[in-house]
Amino acid sequence: MPAYKTAYVSLAMVAALAASTHASAFTACQVTDTGGIDDNSFNQTAWKGVLD
Repeated sequence: MPAYKTAYVSLAMVAALAASTHASAFTACQVTDTGGIDDNSFNQTAWKGVLD
């Protein structure tokens, strides 16, 4: 692909990303093992990350 086409595609992508100004709805979830979210281990640390 010639350099000008690559530059054109890059500029078009940047323009498209800049044009989207609305925030999308995002819901995080976590799957744990039997230890639950207060196991003082990986599950608890991962849950803190979900909350942050």
